[in-house]
Amino acid sequence: MKLGKHQHLKFKMLARKGTGKMHAKWSPVATCIMHKQPLVKIDEDMVNRQMSVDERKKIVAKCPRKVYNFNKMLEKVEVVD
Repeated sequence: MKLGKHQHLKFKMLARKGTGKMHAKWSPVATCIMHKQPLVKIDEDMVNRQMSVDERKKIVAKCPRKVYNFNKMLEKVEVVD
């Protein structure tokens, strides 16, 4: 994996020792599975206080993964998923 400048990886791992006779998951042909779990944060001061309502709506509309939501009652950008 190649990382850009100021990027880092954070892992939480658990290792267990076993044999194929105990369970199939200990078989030497078992595979390793990794899942990405990105952490998305919003700078509340920057987005919800310094930007106009139209700019906030544009940020939500431009996100291709639908991570953000615009709360109409509070007029704030929130992280959904």
